[in-house]
Amino acid sequence: MRNLLHSLTLFCLLVSSALVNASDFKVLFINPGHPDGDNTGSFWSRVSLFMQAASKDLDVELVQLYAMRDHLLMKKLAQSAPDHKPDYVIVVNEKGVGLELLETLTAFNIPTFALLNSFPLDDLNQLSSAQKAKFIGSVVPDNYAAGKSQLKTLLSLHSDQYNRNDNYTLLALRGDHSSPAALEREQGMLAQLSESQNITLAYSPVANWSRQEAYNIVRGLLNRQRIDLIWSANDAMAFGASKAIAEADLDYQVTIGGVNWDLAQENPTIDVSFGGHVTLGAKALVMLSDYHHRIAAPCEMHQLLDIFKASQADNIERFNINTSAENVDKFDFTRFSKRHGSVAKFTMDTFVTEEYQALTQSELSNRCQLNTVKKVQ
Repeated sequence: MRNLLHSLTLFCLLVSSALVNASDFKVLFINPGHPDGDNTGSFWSRVSLFMQAASKDLDVELVQLYAMRDHLLMKKLAQSAPDHKPDYVIVVNEKGVGLELLETLTAFNIPTFALLNSFPLDDLNQLSSAQKAKFIGSVVPDNYAAGKSQLKTLLSLHSDQYNRNDNYTLLALRGDHSSPAALEREQGMLAQLSESQNITLAYSPVANWSRQEAYNIVRGLLNRQRIDLIWSANDAMAFGASKAIAEADLDYQVTIGGVNWDLAQENPTIDVSFGGHVTLGAKALVMLSDYHHRIAAPCEMHQLLDIFKASQADNIERFNINTSAENVDKFDFTRFSKRHGSVAKFTMDTFVTEEYQALTQSELSNRCQLNTVKKVQ
C-alpha cells in the first residue's frame, strides 16, 4: 500500500511538473521568407529571431513554417495547419494570396492573426460571419508614413549635401503589385511627390523586393537617363541600386533610400533606411498572449503602429548589436503585456536604449483610441 501511495505521489508530481513547464498555448507562423535570408534580404529571418525570443518569455510554443517566397507553398502550408494543432495561426498577406490563406484557416475554425500586412475591408467582407469572427487581430506598421518620409528625407539629404535646389529626377523601386505594405509605401511616396514641385518621377518599376532585379533595372536605366534620387520599398532593392550606381562611375551623385534597417549587415552604401517593423512579430505574440488570457479588449486587437524610424549611425548600430542572435534574449517581452504590473510601450527606443518606458495611466485607459485599425463588421 505504501509503495502504491509513493508511486501515485511521484506520478502526480511528474504530471504537475509537466503542466507547469508546458507552454500556455501554441502559435503557428507561416513565414513568407527564408529562415536564413535570401536575395530579398534578411528581414524575415530577423522577424523569426524576435518571435523566438518573445515566445520564450511569454511561454508560447512557436512553430514557424517558411514559404521561401513561394506563394503556392504558402497555400500548402495553410492547408497543413491543422496537422500542427495550433491555437492560433499568424499569416502575412503577401503576393495576393492572403485572403485565400485567411479563408482556408478560418474554414478550419482556427483563430487567425495578420502580421505586417493586413486585409482591405473589401476582402474581409467576402468571408462568412463565422469566418470573420475567427480573424481575431492584426498588427501593421504605418507603411504610408514610411513611404512618404523616405522621399521627403531623400530630397532633404540630396539638397543639403550637394547644394542643389533645382529639379530632380526620381526612380521609385516598388516591392510588388499586390502586398498592402508595397502599395501603402508607394501611396506615401506618391503623396510626398505631389507636394514636391521640383521632383519628376521618371520610372516606377516593380523589382519584387529583390536586390538582383533592382540592380538589373538601375543598370539598364542609367544608360538612358539621369537619376538623382532612388526611392526603394526595401533595403535589398536599395543595395542593388547602390551596386549599379557604383559600377556606372557617374559624374554626378545619386541619393538612395530604403526600408528595413539592413544597413549594418551590408557593404553597399545607401543614404537612409527606415526600420523598426522587424520587431512586430514579437508584438503579435504579446497581443495573442493577452488575448489568450482574456485581458485584451477587442478594440486593442487590431493595431496600426507608427514604429518606423530613420537610420542614424548611432541608433542603427546599437539596435543591431542589442538585437543580434546573441543578445536579443536579454529583452523581457513580458514587459509589453498587460499581465505585467508596469506595462511598457512597444517602441524602437527600447531596443536601441535597452530602457522600458511605462505607459501612463491615461495611455492605458485610452488604448482603444491609440493606433487601432478598424475591424471588419
